[in-house]
Amino acid sequence: MPPHFGLKTEWAHPDRVRPIAGDKLEFKRSVYNHLGIADGKGGIYHFSPGKGSGKGSEVALKSDKSRIYWRHDKLTDVADGDLMRINNSLDHRNRPYDMDEIIRRCESSLGYFGNTYTIHSNNCEHKTNEMRYGLSTSQQVETVGKSALIAGGILVGGAIAIAGMIDAFADEE
Repeated sequence: MPPHFGLKTEWAHPDRVRPIAGDKLEFKRSVYNHLGIADGKGGIYHFSPGKGSGKGSEVALKSDKSRIYWRHDKLTDVADGDLMRINNSLDHRNRPYDMDEIIRRCESSLGYFGNTYTIHSNNCEHKTNEMRYGLSTSQQVETVGKSALIAGGILVGGAIAIAGMIDAFADEE
């Protein structure tokens, strides 16, 4: 098992977080958190549009047809002043590869992936989980989906209740 198995730290400034190779890193962004894999040397592998670094995932939110790359950048450039944390919390649900294999998978995947970015099925979290666990999943997408189902259920339930009240009122007349 990797040394940081299951570790999920508090949100902190990047200079206070001490990731090791293979750790899954999460950056607190305004709309959607950005994720990647630590190289253990001050760098990060991550799925993001364009060839530059920084808040590329914010740009990708504006279009599902962004040119996307699996990249290796400096951790501080990707953090760009935002809070971050180590988030290996899925280790208890999915068995992670060992650290060397995670890094090997990240290195062998570097490069252009085409216009394949989609928020619901192929985002930075999907790719990061694929590198660490071999599974393309996104807790953020699952959470949004569950919230949408709950909100939809509340709306339908409210509509049924209102329809029932209208029927009851019509029967009284």
